[in-house]
Amino acid sequence: MVNRLLPDRGELPPDVLTRVIPSATLLSAIYYKGLEDGPSFDFVLGTSPLESRMLAHDRKKLGEEDTPEDKARERWLLLLDKLGILGTDEFEVLVVAYLKSGLIEGAAVGRIIDRYLAEDRELAARERFKKFGERSTWHPEVTEAELVEELRGMLPDVGLLDMYGETHLHNEAMSLAGSGDLGQKLVEEWLASFRKRYPAGQEPDLDPNDNYFRRPLHPNIAAELQSMLARKQAGATLLEVCRTVRDDQGWGSRETMFMKSVLPADYEAAILATTGADLKLLLLQSLDFLRNPGVYDVHFGGARQSFLEACRRIAAHEQGSRRAKLIFNVFRDAGMEAQLTPAEETSPAATDGGG
Repeated sequence: MVNRLLPDRGELPPDVLTRVIPSATLLSAIYYKGLEDGPSFDFVLGTSPLESRMLAHDRKKLGEEDTPEDKARERWLLLLDKLGILGTDEFEVLVVAYLKSGLIEGAAVGRIIDRYLAEDRELAARERFKKFGERSTWHPEVTEAELVEELRGMLPDVGLLDMYGETHLHNEAMSLAGSGDLGQKLVEEWLASFRKRYPAGQEPDLDPNDNYFRRPLHPNIAAELQSMLARKQAGATLLEVCRTVRDDQGWGSRETMFMKSVLPADYEAAILATTGADLKLLLLQSLDFLRNPGVYDVHFGGARQSFLEACRRIAAHEQGSRRAKLIFNVFRDAGMEAQLTPAEETSPAATDGGG
């Protein structure tokens, strides 16, 4: 079964085999009715063993009697535990699809196995990093030459570490006699891996300024992140930011940097250029920015004031237009229509004509 699912994969690491063989074997046994009173596909695919055990424990604490179904679930959970199946994901879904149809989605299975391999490599790289740190700090009997060789052996997988871990390795290399240009090679390898993992358009939300613990960061890595943020900011739009805030109930460094740079003219152009659902989203989400300065100002700077000024300009320059009426209605429904009039126009001096 596993051989048919994983042709031409060569020898897989033990951790990956331990992940795929038990569940594939169990699902095959279920399909071919090789288990007496065994679980169903749905039970295996939809069960979190830890969560199920917590629920069973809660039932017992409440003094509830186990039903026949509860007892069956307990037997099945014991089976999953015995097989070492801690959970399921897309792999098990594909196994079930294969058993039912006889068709193998080779590309999808390949992507999943590649992900498992990457996760296995990442865990191994972190463990080697941890071990190196312990040996370099607490084992003075280890020679600097040995530490240099350990660092050199980490080069192929250094891209699996985070940017601060990589900076630490660079600094360690620079402090060791006989390391030559190893420190620079570690940085270059990390940057090459980072660029491959996050090509243009797929950049992560990483900001070198969000370094609350002031951990050292190599200047080349910091420069790469600043360049990435600049690219992301260049591609941002007001509508996109509003959609992100609405859908994700949050924002990242890209949105923060972009919104802090928004001027009234930018908001005015966006409002005049959109219509329909996009205009509704832009106005209502921006109104939320305006209504909640305590939430947004620290992150978005003067963006809400730019929105208000843009709406005032449109209301003044396009009096009587349907767009100007729409803006007034949106503010009125929010109980904020007075804000469309600049403060100096509603002050006592302005009302009294100066005397």
